[in-house]
Amino acid sequence: MKRDVSIVIPIYIIDSDLFKMTMDVVTKIQFNTSGVNPELIIVDDCSPNQKLVCLLKERYCKNAKWIHNSINLGFAHSSNIGISNSSKDMILLLNNDVDLIDDDWLSSMIDMMEENELDVTAPNEGWLDNRHEYIPYAMRNGDSVAKFKYLVGWALLMKRYVVEEIGLLPINFGRGYWEDVLYSLILKRSGVKIGVSPIMDSGKIAHFEHKTFKKTNINLIEQYKKNQKIYNEIISGERIVRLPVIDDYKKRKKFLDIIKKEG
Repeated sequence: MKRDVSIVIPIYIIDSDLFKMTMDVVTKIQFNTSGVNPELIIVDDCSPNQKLVCLLKERYCKNAKWIHNSINLGFAHSSNIGISNSSKDMILLLNNDVDLIDDDWLSSMIDMMEENELDVTAPNEGWLDNRHEYIPYAMRNGDSVAKFKYLVGWALLMKRYVVEEIGLLPINFGRGYWEDVLYSLILKRSGVKIGVSPIMDSGKIAHFEHKTFKKTNINLIEQYKKNQKIYNEIISGERIVRLPVIDDYKKRKKFLDIIKKEG
């Protein structure tokens, strides 16, 4: 029996490369994904190339639910807006810089989640050391080197109750980076059961990493360090985590309030 899943994809289309990449993803979701009934929700974060956005909408995913941000809000807000407009009991937050290799990529994630009684899962995890520095794969030598493990945010599958009871993605980090680290920490501290679905190791999905960021000429190291500092300030109690709820995005007054920049 097919499972119903809301699939939220934030996009920021600059050129034909990002258009092609997104087209491949949405096409595979609609025609080459087995075992699910996808509710596809695409959040256009005020893309510079609206001509390509219109082509994507009209030719490749007319049946998707489209949301167009009037200003660029960044990854967390766009993700949260999409989630707030979803209707299914399972929600997948998916980047557009992925390759969906096997038809059962998503049903395998769901099976693994059900078999292990997980509330949230992703294809991979990141590791941090005791200084909250990222540990590359080549340097991961046993669990003892990792102080904290978090689920990656580029393909995050969760039960609806998680966002309804715990909250949406934290919005402290501007354009993006570190949301998945902080969100995993919040989920763990709230008693939510999280775990990895090994569909990346088994070759069912691949991630190209930071394709949109690189196209916008964002300094990845600078952005990483900036948001790492924000994360450290949050966990030390110097800064308050901004964790919105679905209702914040449903009511215009609340929405206008939460998109204000932090002082």
